[in-house]
Amino acid sequence: MRIGVDVRPLHIATSRTRGIGIYVANLVQELKKYQAYEIVPYAQSNAVVDFLRRETSFRSRRRTLYRMERAEWLIRSLFIKHKAKKDHISIFHSTDPLSVLPPSRFYRAVATVYDIIPLLFEEDFKHKNFYGRYLYKRALQQLKKMDKIITLSYTSREDIHHVLRIPREKIVPIYLGVAPYFKPTNDHNQVLRVKEKYGVKGKYILNVGGVDHRKNIIRLLEAYSLLSKKGYKEKVYLVQVGGDIELNLHQRSKIFNKMQELKLDKSVIFCGAVDTADLVVLYNGAELLSFPSLYEGFGLPLIEAMACGTPVVTSNVPSLKEISGDAAVFVNPMNTEDISIGILKLLSDNDLRKSLKEKGLKRAANFTWEKTAQETAKVYEEILTT
Repeated sequence: MRIGVDVRPLHIATSRTRGIGIYVANLVQELKKYQAYEIVPYAQSNAVVDFLRRETSFRSRRRTLYRMERAEWLIRSLFIKHKAKKDHISIFHSTDPLSVLPPSRFYRAVATVYDIIPLLFEEDFKHKNFYGRYLYKRALQQLKKMDKIITLSYTSREDIHHVLRIPREKIVPIYLGVAPYFKPTNDHNQVLRVKEKYGVKGKYILNVGGVDHRKNIIRLLEAYSLLSKKGYKEKVYLVQVGGDIELNLHQRSKIFNKMQELKLDKSVIFCGAVDTADLVVLYNGAELLSFPSLYEGFGLPLIEAMACGTPVVTSNVPSLKEISGDAAVFVNPMNTEDISIGILKLLSDNDLRKSLKEKGLKRAANFTWEKTAQETAKVYEEILTT
């Protein structure tokens, strides 16, 4: 059986090292182990699109640009659709949230929908580029045509069902996995080397992910600033990893202004994207992971931290409670005071830290990429037998 998989997220810098890219890379790697499947990766050529852009003399005019963007989307879709037909695939698996290829008489189709955050947080996405908003809306229109939709949690399934009016039986929750190299380490010298590399001179609280509004960085900064006022006297840094604050201009000024207001310039470190080996060490060296996100489809950093034996403070929102089970301290992400209390509780209570470390290691063991691939393969089989 030939399975076509859209691997374009692996060729996009902003997706490659975040949840989407991690999902695509690990899913394809695991599916390739199935002898019954031949995995055919699809990453369209940009040659025609580049030519069109070069030949368009009025790119700056909104109407012309809009037409060009629609043309680009059509060309990208037709390229993959034509190639999928030519390759005689049985199923096409869409993984790019901006491009969903519906089924045809030549092949069946499944799409992974990571979340519907742009619909739930519309205000936060008004500043996104016009092209991206157009493609996202176009992709959503295709979802009702799909044979099956894979999403990352039962919470996301309910959101997709209620907001997009897609029947629950068409939506299959499949959890993400955590790679085996996310594990505890006793190499203290390695931890010291990585801390020195990023300018961390002492204990630290870790935050992993983007810096967009729903990641709740502003309230995290406010909660962090309250620790000393609540009696915590030890010096502890706040280290943010994964969010390219230089690219996110919309949030950068808000975050830097808040840091200056709270006088946190010398206590908060933004590392940007780091390589995986460093990320594993940063998890291991952290006092805790603070992840007060307003909304997630899954929340991969939670499981990565737990797999490294790092205790977790996270939001009491449905998806993060679903993924964390009983292995985290939960806080109200809308309440700065509550976030601060949760962090302080973990910093101060060694018995609680030990308990959550043990629970977290057990919880993380339930999430493997092998299991993700197995559940995905079941979806493929179900599609082909109905």
